Amino acid sequence: MSSISTRRLSIIGSRLEQQTRLLTPYIATQRRSAYNQPPQTPQQQQQEFEKQQYDQLMKEQFIRSTFQNGIPTTTAESMERNRMPFRTMAMLFLVSSSLSMVAYVVIQYIKFQDEEEEIGVHGNGQIHKIKRSRRIFLPLWINTQFFYTKKYGYPKGLSYFDQDYYNYILVEMDQLKNKTGNEDEVKNYFRILEEDNVKYTVLQKLSSNSKVKQIFGLPLSVDTIPESPDFKIWIETEFPSISGIQIDITSARNDGTNSRNTDIDVSWKIKPINTRSIANNALIQLGLKLDRLESSNAQIKTHEKSSGKVHEMKLENENLTLNKTRDYMIHFSGKLMIKDKHHLKSGILQYKGVIDFDHLMINRGVKICCMDLITDKEDNPKEKITYRIL
Repeated sequence: MSSISTRRLSIIGSRLEQQTRLLTPYIATQRRSAYNQPPQTPQQQQQEFEKQQYDQLMKEQFIRSTFQNGIPTTTAESMERNRMPFRTMAMLFLVSSSLSMVAYVVIQYIKFQDEEEEIGVHGNGQIHKIKRSRRIFLPLWINTQFFYTKKYGYPKGLSYFDQDYYNYILVEMDQLKNKTGNEDEVKNYFRILEEDNVKYTVLQKLSSNSKVKQIFGLPLSVDTIPESPDFKIWIETEFPSISGIQIDITSARNDGTNSRNTDIDVSWKIKPINTRSIANNALIQLGLKLDRLESSNAQIKTHEKSSGKVHEMKLENENLTLNKTRDYMIHFSGKLMIKDKHHLKSGILQYKGVIDFDHLMINRGVKICCMDLITDKEDNPKEKITYRIL
């Protein structure tokens, strides 16, 4: 028998002893009164016997329930018994969070409906109502980026970070599909990106490398590897991010009638947390650092007077700035076959690169960051040798 059971038995014994001491005067009084009373009839004796049987049953039930349920002997045991299950706590948290988000969205929608409409003027002097919009973001998940870097597919992943650039890519894919007649827009875009842009940049880098000139000479031939197409492109976030639901509310009045059209668009978005920008803004607010123009904004200002069209495109009657600050990177990698003009020497080129947002309209922003050339050893063709080109 464990120490806890022994302790419970001792408590039960002490309680029974206490109840016996309390009942002893009462029993003695009953006995004295019984001597002074006349003898009981058989019916009274039967009632007394049934009462004693009932008291005995109640005492046995009390002892039995005490042994089965146990007596909390310490405060810790009492708290352990009264603790709420984890599943119940999780359900309460989810329900309260969901109700709070729903209430927040409803309040924002009511405020949006109560806002006064702004007035605009056409070029001909006519007054019109300006379209109003509001964006609501509900955070649901945090991606810390501490233990691994999450990758997102291209181009679908762009819709989570940059809707403007995603729309631009979709328009470009549709235009390329109409030219080539290829049914698969994504594969067709990847093929053109590698054939026209990646190969051009790779050939430009190889032609200026002295080691490549020494091995292959000039001109060079750069071809894809049909047996093993290895071109990959993906999206990475540089900072931790928050994933959640974004609700875009747009309202506009019809020109002919006074009715208002309200559109609600719900989508999944990922918001990177630019810790570097947050730290810089905090230092600027504290006066520990001078404020300066962001690099992307500086480039926009520089090119506004000369080549603004290179950094800005027109899409569905909207001007989209393509070199604005972005908190994500587009990476790509692949392999190409390098040959001399006589096709006597060959090698495999492994490359990695990124999309340069500041030069999206020049060669689609392709920028090669790393290149390794793998060729056969001259004295032993079975052995491979690797050259770091870039």
